[in-house]
Amino acid sequence: MTNTEQPYDYIIVGAGIGGLVLASRLSENANAKVLLVEAGPNHMGDPRVETPGLLGAIIENPDFDWDYLTEPQDMAMYPSRANFEAWESLGNDGWGPDAMAPYLRKFHTYTPPSEATSAFLYVDKYMKPENQGNQGPVPISHLDIYTPFNKAWNETFARLGWNTHAQGANLHLLTETIVERVILTKSEGGQVTATGIQIRTKDGQRLKVAATREVVISTGTLNSPQLLELSGIGAADLLQKHNIPVVLGLPAVRENLQDHCMSTVNFEVADGQTSADTRTGPMTGIPVSVAYLPMIDSLLAQYLDSPQAKRVSPGRQQQYNILRQMLRDDQTGSAQYMFLGAQLNAKEGVNTMSYVLSKDLPENYINILVLHNHPFSRGSIHMQSPNAGDKPVYDPQYLSHPLDLEILARHTQFLDKIARTEPFSSLLKPGARVPQAAIDLADLEKAKEVVKDRLFHCFHPVGTCAMMPVELGEVVDTQLKVHGTHNLRVVDASIFPLEPSGNIQATTYAVAERAADLIRAAAHH
Repeated sequence: MTNTEQPYDYIIVGAGIGGLVLASRLSENANAKVLLVEAGPNHMGDPRVETPGLLGAIIENPDFDWDYLTEPQDMAMYPSRANFEAWESLGNDGWGPDAMAPYLRKFHTYTPPSEATSAFLYVDKYMKPENQGNQGPVPISHLDIYTPFNKAWNETFARLGWNTHAQGANLHLLTETIVERVILTKSEGGQVTATGIQIRTKDGQRLKVAATREVVISTGTLNSPQLLELSGIGAADLLQKHNIPVVLGLPAVRENLQDHCMSTVNFEVADGQTSADTRTGPMTGIPVSVAYLPMIDSLLAQYLDSPQAKRVSPGRQQQYNILRQMLRDDQTGSAQYMFLGAQLNAKEGVNTMSYVLSKDLPENYINILVLHNHPFSRGSIHMQSPNAGDKPVYDPQYLSHPLDLEILARHTQFLDKIARTEPFSSLLKPGARVPQAAIDLADLEKAKEVVKDRLFHCFHPVGTCAMMPVELGEVVDTQLKVHGTHNLRVVDASIFPLEPSGNIQATTYAVAERAADLIRAAAHH
């Protein structure tokens, strides 16, 4: 094993959102030496990355994608104030909505759309420019390609009674490099310190790189827990099974996995209307429209007050109590409805994204998706061997909590009202839906079958290194330090204690911006 000659103040593992934000912010201090280590190659300038429409070219491509498959499943935007209030209620002081609002604005610069697009989508009704960033590095705007479906979407919900809501010299980047473990030492008093990382380069060379201040893991919800385990932090029985010395026994590592699930129905478009299935015209831009709705009726007592439901860990019970409060709040959307101007397909067995996005049905379709904002089901992801190159065992346990199926099924029933309400209904062929069971969604049991038949996840995994107090059995504290360590932090979506509403990207940016301030503040003490 060879040691590199140059130590770094900060070593960041993973060049995703969290790692890139941290590397950029920490290297603003010209005296701080920062190393960013990334397993994948450098794709800067690659049109497959920089062109949104080429998404399909990188999914399942090993040059870009880990391509993890879940274990077989039996059941197969900005976050709201309530999301951060929930985080703070779980014992995370300083992570409430007022504290996080500046970080949501810090990472981006918002550019309003054209006047025509703004009027077409009624942007002024739901977008407040003062809530957006104006000096951040990430540009945010709207597509200028929309269709009658997008305009009809907002009008339809209005009729249904719902309102739409440089790299400096001090920053070094290593690509195509696998981090095999974080190097940890333990004092007589039990304090654990990260002193560096062990890496494997593209040519197979193993090296140790020293860190004088901190090591930050930013490898994402599906990889960060595995790296902790490979480093000796995790459930003792699992580590011993793989002959890894136990440095810190933290059984919550890898647990608490959450993801948004979606139920989807394809609707054939009326004659004369276009969808992205035609591969021509404005719909090829795949603009997406979104609306949020609360849950109308309550199933909470039935599934949360039974003796069996209460046989969960204290941390899980506290999460469920907060989710119950959020679902009772008629201003907090329990589901998200999304319009997509193309068909989505599913089949028995393994579904790849290339098949899901293919034009399998000969006719032209659009799709309406129902996304469950606040899932109760919890899964796990953990290492299957002591080899950092082996994929972890990924078991999200979709719909394992009965409330998730009940909530998704009831919102799937609401698709009938959307499809039968003008002006949206005149754009669709009556009764032409896939799957067939979705033609009449009045029957709740049929709606449940549609959910199980057409269940997708959203690539929004969070929670496997959750930020909660140690007495509730979780992984990192409010400084994002792993419990029991002096200078090892996790900065990515794995620290989210609860899934936020909508896409997790903005929240991950905000967490990383906050983490950069926490790390810089610690350096001055």
